[in-house]
Amino acid sequence: MSELEKNAVVGDPSNACEKVSHLFLRNVGAYVCELDIEVFRDGQQIHIEGSGDNLCVGQSDEIDVGKYGVKEGETFTAYADIKAGKDRIGDKWVVYDPNANKRANFEAIGTTFINGACKFMGTTNI
Repeated sequence: MSELEKNAVVGDPSNACEKVSHLFLRNVGAYVCELDIEVFRDGQQIHIEGSGDNLCVGQSDEIDVGKYGVKEGETFTAYADIKAGKDRIGDKWVVYDPNANKRANFEAIGTTFINGACKFMGTTNI
C-alpha cells in the first residue's frame, strides 16, 4: 500500500464515536471490488482481508468485523479492494462494539482509476 493510500482516510481515528458491529459496502462504481477492512491498531493502519466476495456494480456485502480479527474498541473503516484499479479507503472511522446492533454503511463510487471514493452513508440498525 502506498503512503497516499495509507493516509487516505479522512479524519482522525481517535475522533471515531459511532459504535457498530458490522460493515456494509454497496458497489455503485464502474468496477468489481471486494469488501475488506482497514483497522487502526497500535498507531498504524492495518489492512484485513474480508469475505473475498467479488461485488459487481449494484451488488453489496455485509460482514461482522469481529469474525475477521477486529477487537472490541478498535477503530476501523471500509476498504474497497478494486480489481484492476486503485483501491478506495473509507472516509470515516467507526468503533467496533460486538454488542452494537448497528452496521456502518459505505458506498464504493467512481471509475477504476478516477473520481473514486468509499463514502460513509450512515449507520443502520440490524
